[in-house]
Amino acid sequence: MAVKPDILVSVDLGTTFTGVAWMTPRTPPQVISNWPGDGGQNERKVPTMLIYNPDGITVSSWGFLCAEDDGVPGKVRRECFKIFLDDATLTAVRQQGLSNAPRSTIEAQRFVTDYLGKIYLHVKETVESEMGRRPWKDKKVTFLFSVPTTWESLDIINVFKGCIRNAGFEFGGADHSALVDLTEAEAAAVATLKTSPIPFERGSLFLTVDAGGGTTDLALMRITSTDGELPQMSQVTAVNGLGVGGTLIDLSFIRLVQQRLAAYPDVHSQLPRDIAVRMSRSPYFVNLKHKFGQRVWMQSFIMKVQMEGVSHDYSHAGLGIDKGCMLFAREEIQSLFDVQVQSIITRIEDQLGWVTQNAPGEQVKYIILSGGLGSSVYVRETIQQMFTNNPHPSATEIAIVPCREPQLAVARGLLFSHQQRWENDRMPVIISHIARASYGVIVQQVYSPAQHFGEDIRDDPYERNKKWAVNQIQWLIKKGDAVYPDTPLVKRFEIRLDEGDTTRSWNAEVVTSQNEISFLPRSLKQGQAAVRLAPRTVAGGSHQAQPVPTDLELRPRQFERDTSESISDLTSVFEDNLTTGTLTITVAPDATCGFDGRGSPGWICASSRRCSWEASDLSLAFCGFSYLATTCLDRTYYTDTDLCDTACLSNTLNAFCTESGRPSCIEIGFNDVFSTWVCGTESTSYSFDTTQDLGKRDFRTLVVFDGTPIKTVSTSSSVTTTHNPPMTTITIPPPPPPPPPPRPNVGAIVGGVIGGLAIIGLAALGVLYFRRRQPRPDPYPTPQIQQVSHQQPEYLG
Repeated sequence: MAVKPDILVSVDLGTTFTGVAWMTPRTPPQVISNWPGDGGQNERKVPTMLIYNPDGITVSSWGFLCAEDDGVPGKVRRECFKIFLDDATLTAVRQQGLSNAPRSTIEAQRFVTDYLGKIYLHVKETVESEMGRRPWKDKKVTFLFSVPTTWESLDIINVFKGCIRNAGFEFGGADHSALVDLTEAEAAAVATLKTSPIPFERGSLFLTVDAGGGTTDLALMRITSTDGELPQMSQVTAVNGLGVGGTLIDLSFIRLVQQRLAAYPDVHSQLPRDIAVRMSRSPYFVNLKHKFGQRVWMQSFIMKVQMEGVSHDYSHAGLGIDKGCMLFAREEIQSLFDVQVQSIITRIEDQLGWVTQNAPGEQVKYIILSGGLGSSVYVRETIQQMFTNNPHPSATEIAIVPCREPQLAVARGLLFSHQQRWENDRMPVIISHIARASYGVIVQQVYSPAQHFGEDIRDDPYERNKKWAVNQIQWLIKKGDAVYPDTPLVKRFEIRLDEGDTTRSWNAEVVTSQNEISFLPRSLKQGQAAVRLAPRTVAGGSHQAQPVPTDLELRPRQFERDTSESISDLTSVFEDNLTTGTLTITVAPDATCGFDGRGSPGWICASSRRCSWEASDLSLAFCGFSYLATTCLDRTYYTDTDLCDTACLSNTLNAFCTESGRPSCIEIGFNDVFSTWVCGTESTSYSFDTTQDLGKRDFRTLVVFDGTPIKTVSTSSSVTTTHNPPMTTITIPPPPPPPPPPRPNVGAIVGGVIGGLAIIGLAALGVLYFRRRQPRPDPYPTPQIQQVSHQQPEYLG
């Protein structure tokens, strides 16, 4: 039997609204509905929204509380930030001129982290209260998250995991963990199978369409078991999605209003400046959007939307304003929906077309709609009418059915999936998934002139006349293959050893490709594959910039950050701020700073910044060189000028926990040698290792003297690394003492070298040519091809 958590929490972070549910082994799923600021309405989802104070850093309000803060001068509203973790989405939106979009994916990550931090604190308070105030930190708590199917890149998912971790979900107790468990389409399918009254038959097909605020996710599933207690299903095709959702209806409505206003520029001064946006957010339009399609509403040819901030006596015939309400023809509102619905129908037809081509004769009998947009009567009836009037060969009698509690399908599906596994000896609801990419390993193959023309060749050290083609790819999982999570995939390889060689562990390089299987490369030389576990290297002004390998050297890239000053200017600024001192900085090969007792990444830098540390004078770890501090001070110091005066607050070497919900400094230690901080609910410490037993890690050392980099060295950690489980120390804070002094042995180094270390990160690490020994595995790199030189296994079939 799987180990049961004391508390299981699912979080459906949506583009516009977020839902949370929780359960225990003895209680059924409960949906959190006591969100702050909801006016006692027991709303089952909370707006995914933040308002920041004028400083742009601290959060003023979140969720429903934003309604009280909106429009306050200087404060900034942030919403829809989840979808902007995807750089492609952010770029596309910025090209369309959306002014309120984040400036970068890094800023979007901050918004997601801040919002999830608020969710975490409210969940903690709610669950503790309902369980009789039993200590949260002493419980085994598992948090479950889902991701949109549009996130196909592992990089985006790993960034999301970093946001979850930095929001505090894994640091509330020694036995707290967070999992990105299913895609939103898969979770909705689980909720459908576990709760729907539809009499599914074994072998039958159904399609789930989870249409939310920003994305629509689809999953074509086959029923494999109709057992009432243990229903099961398998994926038929890879889950997929598209960027269609309720948010696009809001944006289309804003454009509709703006087009009207543009025809009468003289009226602008008589109306609120942001009237179009305010109308799209008003409860009147929200209600219209939710009710549109219902018979009573569709009987009216004119739809009214009250204009907040406009007098009830105001009318304008040209703008279609009557007594403070803007009037819209029913067809105008319908057109807002039709564009989105047609996109969904097109994607449904693609799925049905796959059935026609690959499973002729089979029928999809049901389409299950879930999500906010999926709960729309108009959406459901339009799709039903389309397939009734134009039957598809693979869906001649299809029924469009709303999911039970469609807006909560994902949150409930995450719980049901985990519950069935822990209650029934790990028997999953979804028994197989369809691979959305191909995965393979780097091997060497016996040289064949016909097969390996132009490939890298080496002589066999044991057999004189034998040659090997190296850097060949043996694909283990191909795109479209069925993958069974509970069944290990076993392939046989061998590595030849010298007589007396005692080596018992080797590195394996895993590659991945999004290519269709007919275009998969056979070797690294052919390209079109990505080495997922290749070591990451420094390659440009930003510490997280991607490498450009050239004969094991690095070319400098253009800076991704501040381009207002040249390299020489930056170096000059740095040198002007130096006194004396020497720092020896270790740069990890990736964003992972530490590993937990299971050998899994336990602490990862956000934004894919490489982890670095100075373990001698400062004993500090940092992510990139964007923010360096030698002391962390609790919120008590931040809010009390007697404890921390103006000089203290302005000292850039001090880090502060400013949020009331996360007021305490949590120390994150690595190998008991150096540490960093994160803000949390109470003073706690955690310990991680900086090495990993899955293979060697390729570190670099940068020696800086008086601000000048004088030496770089490449080193590797031992393969035989042991791990200690994370140790948690709960500390009861004493009365606030005076602010602690900076760490000892810093002296002029802190005043000078640290004062300019951010510039070193750009000038030195961005321009120096680092030489490296050989590639090593990297848990979370951005996909790329990297040459290998160590011994490779032979594939035996």
